[in-house]
Amino acid sequence: MQTILRRYLTPAEEKQFFDAIKARSGFAAARDYHVLRLIRLCGGRVGAICKLTVGDARNALAEQSLQFRSAIAKGGRGYEVPLTKAITEELRALLKLRKDEGLSMDLAEPLVISRTRGVGGTGLTPRALQMRCRHWSQAAGLSVEVSPHWLRHTLGQRLVERSTGKEPVLHAAAVLGHRDLRSTMIYTRPTREAVASSLREAAL
Repeated sequence: MQTILRRYLTPAEEKQFFDAIKARSGFAAARDYHVLRLIRLCGGRVGAICKLTVGDARNALAEQSLQFRSAIAKGGRGYEVPLTKAITEELRALLKLRKDEGLSMDLAEPLVISRTRGVGGTGLTPRALQMRCRHWSQAAGLSVEVSPHWLRHTLGQRLVERSTGKEPVLHAAAVLGHRDLRSTMIYTRPTREAVASSLREAAL
């Protein structure tokens, strides 16, 4: 049965969400903004994003490709995402946050930190990032409770809907690290907004 696509942000909701984070000052808000933007732009799963290291970020900038290594990718199946200008900016911003906090830039250190205690800082956990995401969706006044995975879904939906390539579903599968196209096909489902628009048109 074909169902309506859910768990993604509309462009207006996305802007509202990120504007709410950007309006706040301080280390935590800056970290949250850049790591959540990174998820939105590259589609990485929260578990893999939280396991990225300084070395992963530096390698990505050097090679223009973000590698989700087998050791951190779901199911042990590594894949890569080509860098765009926007992804590059977020990786550089996260590296700068570490440097500005005076933390070690050793390649094995976590890219996304929870606390600045100690030489390297403590890596942010997926659970903590999920809670921060929920906090920001409430601060933004959204009617939906956003999770990091919603940002991954948002990218998948946009790729399939807006890509001018011949095979947008294949492109989305490559970016999201899907091995089974059935996982990607959910993004071909009609959105809430599209279905509501059709209903309004049918009522005329």
